[in-house]
Amino acid sequence: MFDFIRCNHVKCDNFSVTNCETCYLHAADKENLHHQLVKTLTKEKKLGSFCLTHGEFNDLDLSECRLYACKFSHATFKNVDFNNSFIQLSFFEFSTFVNCTFEEITSKYSVFAGSVFKNCSFSGSDILHSNFSGIDAENLNFNDSDLYFTNFSSAKLNNVSFKDCNLKKTDFYLSERHEVSFKYSNFEEALFTREDQQ
Repeated sequence: MFDFIRCNHVKCDNFSVTNCETCYLHAADKENLHHQLVKTLTKEKKLGSFCLTHGEFNDLDLSECRLYACKFSHATFKNVDFNNSFIQLSFFEFSTFVNCTFEEITSKYSVFAGSVFKNCSFSGSDILHSNFSGIDAENLNFNDSDLYFTNFSSAKLNNVSFKDCNLKKTDFYLSERHEVSFKYSNFEEALFTREDQQ
């Protein structure tokens, strides 16, 4: 797991970039930090125990990446291809994803809570024990995915498709759903209410 070291900039509560004394926002060499991270992700396709929050990532092919215990919170991803990637115990909370694809990924114990998704796809994926609570999603596709024990509670879901998905123990409690499809899915095994309120 990445080090939980705070930025040494006065009154900043963000986590510092791995092996740096400041967070990305207060780094003197933002461009170099960003370049090195992108180089690692696009060339080596593997990254573990790394923290860089508030970054911006545009027009990247990160397909087949393997991310372990990484933190990319409050980041912006536009036109990024994560297809066929493996993402475990990684944090993308409060990020923004626009025109991104996560097709046929495996996600385990990862967090996307509070994020914004526009025109993205997770189709054909295994997304297990992951957290999408409180997301704001528009035109999002999870078709043909296994979403076992994944949390969408308090999410705003607009034009989101869960066709032919495994929704066993998937949590939709207090979610707002507009034009959401569960066609061919076992939605009766999902959670829409709490037991003590039934």
